[in-house]
Amino acid sequence: MLPELILGIFILAFTGVMYYEAANFEFNASITTIGPDYWPKIILAGMLILSVLLIIDIVRRKGRLVGKKDEEPKKYPYNFWIILGIILAYTFIIKIVGFIVSTFLFLISAMWILQIKKPHVLLTLTVSITIIMVVLFPKLMMVPLPRGTGVFRTFTLLFY
Repeated sequence: MLPELILGIFILAFTGVMYYEAANFEFNASITTIGPDYWPKIILAGMLILSVLLIIDIVRRKGRLVGKKDEEPKKYPYNFWIILGIILAYTFIIKIVGFIVSTFLFLISAMWILQIKKPHVLLTLTVSITIIMVVLFPKLMMVPLPRGTGVFRTFTLLFY
């Protein structure tokens, strides 16, 4: 419990310092544009809320055991290396097949390795996350994402 509480307090303090730094960005502000401090402040506000919730949860659980003592957690010793391999493959194929296809394949394979096996959950999460990222980055934030080559580029051009 104490290490979790220390981690929660550390994340809270780190987030506070980073938010202060983001608030002090120097730029020419205008009413019609979003400054460089906007996105970091959004992420840091989310981190701030989650770290406070983590600390509250840890304090509320004080003295209670989570799970049974006899229950041994399942161990998957090779999952780290498999996920690392999937991430490396993702970085190489994203330029060829584009962001949408490679992200979809990456999410499906990573979730499968992480024991999310129900097909409807797997597909719903994968499609939802891919759509959110395609709307968020190239559409709203104007961040260019790899489009791929050949038929993959044609497919990607249908979306952004």
